[in-house]
Amino acid sequence: MKKMCLLLTLASGWLLSEAAASAQTASVAEVPSIPTPAAMAAAAASGGGLMRAVASGDAAAAADALAAGADPNAVLQISAAGASMTATALAAAVAGPEMVTVLIRAGGDVNGAGRSVPPLAAAAVACRPEAATLLLAHGARPAGPGSPDAASPLMAACQGSCPSVARLLLDHGASAHLVTPSGLTPLMAAAWWGSSGCVRLLLAHDADLLATDHAGHDGIYLAAVRDHPDCLNLLLEAGGEADRATIRGWTALMAAARSGCTRCVESLLEHHADAGDRTPAGWTALHEAARHCHADIARLLVQADAAAGGRGRPPAGPLATAVQNICPGVMKAVLESIDDLKSYRRHLDRAAAMLEDRGADPTLPEAVKARIEKCMAAIESARSHVEDGAEEETP
Repeated sequence: MKKMCLLLTLASGWLLSEAAASAQTASVAEVPSIPTPAAMAAAAASGGGLMRAVASGDAAAAADALAAGADPNAVLQISAAGASMTATALAAAVAGPEMVTVLIRAGGDVNGAGRSVPPLAAAAVACRPEAATLLLAHGARPAGPGSPDAASPLMAACQGSCPSVARLLLDHGASAHLVTPSGLTPLMAAAWWGSSGCVRLLLAHDADLLATDHAGHDGIYLAAVRDHPDCLNLLLEAGGEADRATIRGWTALMAAARSGCTRCVESLLEHHADAGDRTPAGWTALHEAARHCHADIARLLVQADAAAGGRGRPPAGPLATAVQNICPGVMKAVLESIDDLKSYRRHLDRAAAMLEDRGADPTLPEAVKARIEKCMAAIESARSHVEDGAEEETP
């Protein structure tokens, strides 16, 4: 009965912790994209003769298809999400200037058709500056044909990590201050995709460091959640804020703890991010490190919080999260950070009871059993410290 009470008590604490985590999941941003050149080429295999000729780079076959009546502005769907392209866009992404020239001479629209991926965006995501230069010379609009979105050429250049095309677009009038309907800017997209070259270029064009999307994510947060320390450092050194929170209360430090970006955590802490910050639900960066079993990050966070005077909540919550996810390294880091282990004896007993119960499952893989054994060893080590301390106090 005692063991059952321990299990129920600890399990209820875990459910609360996981409920808090689930409430924060929406703070993991998503940045829209256009199909990659590989996806465009693969889709062309199901198209007509013109598309197949363009994808294969056969200019003579493409000219024959056009002479036979193929429409250079016909649209082919690329993805289930509805993205589409013309032959000119395909040529800009996978074939090069010669093929683009053949299609333009046959009447191919350099700005694409309808809501299809603009040829200039296709050249940008494929990082083909020669094709982009040719399209611009024939009247392609550097900002794209429609309202700003993922298919805007500058956003596509950030996705393709192509500062050469991004510079070309900016020189021809594209704006570094472009904002999509969701609030995304090119600087934020460059941080998300890990294009440090585009981040540098956009900062040189006075891109807004403080811009956020409608959920409150800025470039620093996006770099942290995607494990791009170089981009994050560029933004921090340019004056970005290390401790901003999204509308759900998440910080870049929590995002870095989630992604496992140790260098990001180190940089954020060096720029005075607060390891004790928590969401309205009580979730901290240490919880997130425990949830994803990032032991090195857990050590950095407990050290930083201790150095700041321990402003974060007591580590019982992160300890429970580490136990639930069977993370021995995080458990050890959390336990070693507790000065008064005696007051945590009850938590240790609960953790041991839960781990014993899970370890009794005969279907568990050996790797999981090994992790449980390491967790139990961490608990026994902590218990021995408690017992040694009790002996020293005995007169």
